[in-house]
Amino acid sequence: PNDAKANFLYGLHLLLNVFESDDFKNLLISAGMSETFRNFTLMDIDLYDEDHFKLNRSFDLAEVRGFLSSHFIPEIEKIDSYLTKVGSGSLISLNSEDIGSEDETLVDQADALAIRAFLKFLTAWFRIQAAYDWDFNAGKGDDLDEGDFVTLETIREHNPKLLSVKDANLLSQAKARLKEGVSLYKQASPLLRGRLTQKRLINLDSQELDDETEFVEILDELLVALDGPLQLTDRNSPSDDPDSVNLAPFFAGKVDFSKLFPESVGDKFADTATPDATFAGTLPTFTQSDFREFLEEEELIAEHAWGGSKKFREAPNWGQSHWWGYFYRPTDHWGRPTTEWVYHRVLGWVYPSSVEPKNLWLWQGSGGRWLWTNKNVYPYVYSHSDKAWLYLFTNSRRFVIWRGTDWENF
Repeated sequence: PNDAKANFLYGLHLLLNVFESDDFKNLLISAGMSETFRNFTLMDIDLYDEDHFKLNRSFDLAEVRGFLSSHFIPEIEKIDSYLTKVGSGSLISLNSEDIGSEDETLVDQADALAIRAFLKFLTAWFRIQAAYDWDFNAGKGDDLDEGDFVTLETIREHNPKLLSVKDANLLSQAKARLKEGVSLYKQASPLLRGRLTQKRLINLDSQELDDETEFVEILDELLVALDGPLQLTDRNSPSDDPDSVNLAPFFAGKVDFSKLFPESVGDKFADTATPDATFAGTLPTFTQSDFREFLEEEELIAEHAWGGSKKFREAPNWGQSHWWGYFYRPTDHWGRPTTEWVYHRVLGWVYPSSVEPKNLWLWQGSGGRWLWTNKNVYPYVYSHSDKAWLYLFTNSRRFVIWRGTDWENF
């Protein structure tokens, strides 16, 4: 039970076995892999291509989250107990019979510590993934992709709880694994540095020492941030008023991203409002002004309600919004609008006039009226001029108007 080589090889076997397990195969078959995949081994990896896969439209990413938390993470963590058997005096020789390599590979405690650290970081990352809501139906995703409408807006519409916390306990466990990973790597670091001229499974050379030093410094900063505020300063140009980050609220499950970001328009946002610019205290010094400045600098604020629309290479200046339909916006050779007027397939020529993308005010030239709509009510349109609701039959360009008791042709 204390044989270093036997334990290292068995740990390696457990890692590879994850991808040959029934749970992993069941997950991929559920997603659309052919039934022949039940006989899969890693030696067969080149035999499987897209011809063996047909998307199962009922598949949901929630199944991936379940696989991670109930199978993948527990199996990976079993490996650690075997790698601990590679102690300070161990020097393992692996040959072709062990790992299939023609050259001999030497493994020592530094290698085992570095691998254990990596696996701790890996399971922490997958715990974070499993802790949040990523649920999304494959069929819906396929439809969006087919129509070229995959944007943050359409994804959030399908799952309004996207990136909400599903299991705060997993976040707490992830925090513990990160601390363990940092501790293990800091044990490995001086050992790796102490054998620069010796060839092992994991090697550092003299040119990588500065990068490795910076990596260890980042790990030290991570440890501070996990339990309290870390002052963020540029080492080359320190600030008198540095920002700070505190990861404790995040790993306590207090950061619900689904509620913190503004409404999406395409891959941008309708405005700069957030109920909590500090993200539950994760960014303690962050203000509403800082949040707005960040969105502006990254050009993440939508300019109009049809942001993220599908473009047509064969029909320049035409676009298709996933909710507003087809429209034409004249532009010059450089793609800049030549007029503020937009031609809509149902409404005709309209002049958009709105201070925020999520509320679309339009002046309809042909009807001489102001209209209001948004993605939540369209094809219902409110006519300010008529003080009444209109309903648009988008396939026929026919309107009806609500007269208080019934719909009438308009």
